[in-house]
Amino acid sequence: MTMPERLTEPFIDVAEVLWRSPHGLHGYEIKKQTMRLAPTVYNNLDRLTGLGWAIGSFELRNPTPGRPPRQTFELTPEGRTQVEKLLIAWGRIPSSRLGMASDAGGDL
Repeated sequence: MTMPERLTEPFIDVAEVLWRSPHGLHGYEIKKQTMRLAPTVYNNLDRLTGLGWAIGSFELRNPTPGRPPRQTFELTPEGRTQVEKLLIAWGRIPSSRLGMASDAGGDL
């Protein structure tokens, strides 16, 4: 189990948005939900992927001509477990929810 060197509120915000989503999200969606600046969001997505807690994949079809495909991010099974533990530790979800995210797709 790899843990981040330091935990920051922006890291927890980005991780929480991914944990609560039943599907992959692109950076702009995460930016809107966290109300964080794009560099902060992408830095924390890099941290999550570097830990092996999240994976990114590019859209196969580009819905907007002339624009590059968007990259979507989602938590790995290990990432979902680790983020859930962090959310409990930070008081963002009750400890009674432990293990329920995988059953409910993380959508609380």
